[in-house]
Amino acid sequence: MPMLYVIQHGGNFVPQATSPEDIVYIACSIKKIYDLGYEFYFSDGHATDFLTIFYDKSEINNINSIIDWDAIKKPYWSGEENLDIKRKKQAELLIKGDVSTDCIIGFGCYNENAKIKLQNFGISEKK
Repeated sequence: MPMLYVIQHGGNFVPQATSPEDIVYIACSIKKIYDLGYEFYFSDGHATDFLTIFYDKSEINNINSIIDWDAIKKPYWSGEENLDIKRKKQAELLIKGDVSTDCIIGFGCYNENAKIKLQNFGISEKK
C-alpha cells in the first residue's frame, strides 16, 4: 500500500523509516462495527483526492461494488498511468471514537519475530 511504503522508507510526512517488524495491521470486523452501532464512513479512494466519494454506513451493503478491489490488490501503483489505481488503493474506513477490542478479528505482521512480539503482549497465536 502507498502509505505503508512511505512509513517503511520515509519521505513525505514521515521523517524516519520504520522497520517492517514494528508495523502491525489490525483487522476488524465491519459487521461487528456496524452491529455495535459505531458511526463510520468509508471512501472509494484516498481521502484528499477530489475524485474520491465518501459513503455513510447506510451504504455498507454496497461496499463490494463501491470499492475497486482489483486496484487494491495490484502490486504496482507508481507512474502517471497508475494515479487512479494509487488513489483507489487508499480507500478508507473511518470510525468515530474508540473501537472495542471485540471488533478485532486478527493481526497481520511481517515475520515470526514480529509475531513473537505480539504474543509477548498477550495476543493469542490464533489471532
